[in-house]
Amino acid sequence: MDQKKLQKIRKAAREATKSGDRQAAVAAWRRVLEQAGDEAAAADYQGLARALHKSGEAGAARELLQEALARFPSGNPAADLQVSLAELHAAEKDWVPAAREQARALELRERLEVADYVRRIEYLKHGGQEPEAQQALAALRAQLTGGEAPEDPGERPADEAAVCPAETAAQPHAVRHDAELRLQALGINWAGRRVLQFGCGAGELLFPVAQTAEWAVGLDADPQAVNRANMRRARERCERLDFYVFDPEREPLSRVGEFFRSGLPDLVLITLCSDSTKHWKPVVLWARALSPYLVYAASTLGKRQKQEREYLRGLYPAVETVWDRSADPEHDRRRKLFVCSADA
Repeated sequence: MDQKKLQKIRKAAREATKSGDRQAAVAAWRRVLEQAGDEAAAADYQGLARALHKSGEAGAARELLQEALARFPSGNPAADLQVSLAELHAAEKDWVPAAREQARALELRERLEVADYVRRIEYLKHGGQEPEAQQALAALRAQLTGGEAPEDPGERPADEAAVCPAETAAQPHAVRHDAELRLQALGINWAGRRVLQFGCGAGELLFPVAQTAEWAVGLDADPQAVNRANMRRARERCERLDFYVFDPEREPLSRVGEFFRSGLPDLVLITLCSDSTKHWKPVVLWARALSPYLVYAASTLGKRQKQEREYLRGLYPAVETVWDRSADPEHDRRRKLFVCSADA
């Protein structure tokens, strides 16, 4: 079939799905499969399966995906189909089969996808399989580090091991949007640390950190902000500091390891604009797999903020709120800052 015509039919099916007309979506995706014939892609089967499920035909959706797996038995297409099967089970709150199908997706995937681990760990936790969830987290850590275990914080001198020293509790809850005051509120000893920040902007937080850290790396999706940071780095001759353009919404997290100087980060800061960031969970899980400590700037949205706190508490035994309400501009004033530790 002519590829341009097929693309138009697929576009019509996607638009029917977005319209919310379930019957029209099912009919449109059926037409895609009929017209594509042997050229049908795994994504075409996924489109029809989702439309069938939304129309109350969960059994038909599962049968369709199993049929597709017979056509696409390996590689990323098979992994994507397994993810769809897992999603169908999860929608019915069948957490055990959902986790099982997601595990198969991990086995089939041709390259590391942190999002696959996020889904499986969530399904395991919902299903009350906490030991299996911890094993999945350990497996992700091994994938990311090539088997290298993150440094045990207990090996550090006592004054460096604590990320949340007692002085932190005495810090005021109202903190201005000022790097020095934010760092003071955190109360972290940065000496000798390897620090990674997602959402570094122009590097306001990292420049003072890099004065004593072993190294610090800042990542941001805004090229202009990264350019400003690098110009300042060159001007001030900050040899321990690097900045790179990286967008976790569009690039695989497995790329981040390319930016490390030596060893793994032992503390990660996530200061993304989380109100608009859709894929924040994979970033948090990635940070947990590599480092025992996380500083996380929460969303300003109450419902989203609650979800973030609950997700963090599911990964870290200790989650402390450094401030409840900052003195930032009004639209950012509700943003909370969490300091998370894997030490019980």
